Amino acid sequence: MEYISPSVLLPSENIQILDLSNNKLNIMQEKYTKDFEKLFRAQTKLHYLNLSYNSLSHIPRETFLNNKMLKVLDISYNNIKSLDFSMSQLVSIEKVIATHNKIHTIDHYIRMELELFLHRTSSYAVDGNDAFYLYLEGNPFQCTCDETDVTFIEWLHSVEVIDENETLTCSLEKNLVDVRGTGLAETKHFCRMEIIKKVAWISTPIVFTTVMLGIIFAVLFKRHRKRKLRIRKIISQIETGTFSLPHLVFLSHCNEDSDLVMNKIYPELCDHLSKMTRSNKPLVCLGDKHFRPGYPLRDEVMRCIEESSVFLAIISRNFCRRIWCNLEIGEAYDQKKPIIMLMVEYVEKELMDDFLQKIFNRYAHATWKPDDKGGHIEPEWKLFCKSIIQLAGKSTATAHPVDTPAEIIV
Repeated sequence: MEYISPSVLLPSENIQILDLSNNKLNIMQEKYTKDFEKLFRAQTKLHYLNLSYNSLSHIPRETFLNNKMLKVLDISYNNIKSLDFSMSQLVSIEKVIATHNKIHTIDHYIRMELELFLHRTSSYAVDGNDAFYLYLEGNPFQCTCDETDVTFIEWLHSVEVIDENETLTCSLEKNLVDVRGTGLAETKHFCRMEIIKKVAWISTPIVFTTVMLGIIFAVLFKRHRKRKLRIRKIISQIETGTFSLPHLVFLSHCNEDSDLVMNKIYPELCDHLSKMTRSNKPLVCLGDKHFRPGYPLRDEVMRCIEESSVFLAIISRNFCRRIWCNLEIGEAYDQKKPIIMLMVEYVEKELMDDFLQKIFNRYAHATWKPDDKGGHIEPEWKLFCKSIIQLAGKSTATAHPVDTPAEIIV
C-alpha cells in the first residue's frame, strides 16, 4: 500500500490500535506530505500506532497533533534520520520505538524536549501510564571528536529516557563500541590521542626549526665571540710586546704602484692599525723598509713573509705581469699565510696566472676606489684592519700547516 486518503479514516475516530507496518507509505510521505501529515488527525483515541517497515525517511512535524491518547508509537525499521516531529501534545505516550533507522544524532532541542517529556509523563498519569521510554537500538550513531557528536554520546550514555536494557553502539574508527558501556571513555581517549597527534604534527616542525635556529644562533654567536676574543688577544699581545711575530702584515706591490702605496695605502694602513691596537710599533712590513742590504732578495722575501702574520697584495695589471710579485704571493701561499687581495684597478682574469685566479674566485677581496681625495678603500679601513687582526689571530693560533689557502676578508 502506497497511499491512504485521510478521508478514509475520518469516520474511525474510535480506533485504538492501528497497524500500518510493512507497506510503502514512504511514497505517500514523499509525494503527498500534507496528506500524510493529516492521516491520523481523526484518531483522537488512538493508543497504538505501528508504522514500521515503510521505508519512511521523515515524519512531518504535525503528524500526531491530535493523538493525545497515543501510548506506543512504533516507527522502527525505516530510513528516518531525525526525530524532529512534535511530541509535546503526546501527553499519554509511554514508548517511542525508533530502532533500526538511520539516526546519527538527535538535535539538542529535541533532547531537551524528550527529557522534559520524561519528567512530565512520570508525574502526570493518564489512564495509569508509566514513565516514557525512547528506543534507539540499531541506529548508526557516530563516535567522533566533533563537539556535537561527543555531547550527544554523553547524553546517550547517561540519559534516563532510553531503556537501560537497550544496547546502543556507535562507530569509532570503523569499530563498534558500546555507548552505554565503555564507548564514551574510548571515544574521549581517542579524541585526546587525536589532539596529541595534531599538536605533535604541528609542533614537531616548529620545535625542530626552533632547535636548528638555536643551534645556528649558538654557532654564530660562538664564532662571533671567538673572533672578538681573538682580536682582543692579538691587540693585548701587541700592546704588551708578546705577539709571536715581528710584523702584523706584509705589504706586497709592484714598482708602478709605489706612489699610490706609499702616499695613501701604506700610511693609512699603519695609522688605522696603530689606533686599533693602541701601539706605535711598526706593524706593516714593507720590502723597501725591512729588507736587509747585502742579503739575497729571495731570502729576504721569505724572511719578511715568515715574520708577518698576514700577506697583503696590492693587485693591479702591472702586479699580475711581474714574475717577482707572483713569486711573493706564491711564497705566502707555501707558508700558509692568510692572503688579502686589494684591487687598485680592474684586472682582466686573463692577466692573472692560475693560482691568482683561484684565490680571486674563491675569496672576497678589498677594492681601492678613486675619488677627489686620492681614493678610499672598500670596505672601510676599520673593517679592513679588523679583518687583518682576525686573520693574524688565526694564523698565529694555528700551530700546524693547513691544507687550503687561508681566509680572505669578507
